[in-house]
Amino acid sequence: MKRLPAFLAFAGLLLTLPAACLLRAPKLRSSDFEAAFGRVASGSLGGLGARQAVDLAAISSDTGRWRRVTDAWGDPGYIVAVLAPGGKSIDCLSDLHLDVEVTIDRRPAELKDATEPVYGYSSRCRSEGFRFLAPPGAAIKIHVVAEQDQAEAGAELVILHYWSWDVKDRIVGVDLHEDLMRVEGFSGVAGVVLLALGLILSMRGRGSPGAPSVR
Repeated sequence: MKRLPAFLAFAGLLLTLPAACLLRAPKLRSSDFEAAFGRVASGSLGGLGARQAVDLAAISSDTGRWRRVTDAWGDPGYIVAVLAPGGKSIDCLSDLHLDVEVTIDRRPAELKDATEPVYGYSSRCRSEGFRFLAPPGAAIKIHVVAEQDQAEAGAELVILHYWSWDVKDRIVGVDLHEDLMRVEGFSGVAGVVLLALGLILSMRGRGSPGAPSVR
């Protein structure tokens, strides 16, 4: 019985430490994914005639959720692309004969070919579209001129955050962390209870008077 307080305290410490370590992990939550993977802006391309233009305007992401995402994963930049009807796949921008201009706060943006597939969309293109960087809260404007008729009804011009498919591992990591937090929440409470009980029993044992001697 003398070892019981020490055993309880040690068991409580073992249960509490993993929960404490998980609490120090990044605060990114699955509820933040909407800010990461939602469309920044979109507009219809269907029926656009030759030499006709379409414009998109947006403000680059600068919310609390977005800041948590970039603090944990970094800033992926943006991509301007064309979604095929249905919104599940990306059309090859080079095949559509579109002249694309992007400005950030009224200054021309540096555009580069987006050669990595965009997470969440299927594509067989060598280039998914054009990628570019923009600081938080900047005004993004896209000006697109069709060099020929765009007959595909339902096609959309979009601005997306440019996540490639390797982000899937990070998503799984966040989901796993949340699952562990739910489990460790219960074990952490149990650990605190055992630790407190062990300390209380130890203090009582030290404070109890010794048995009187018999002569």
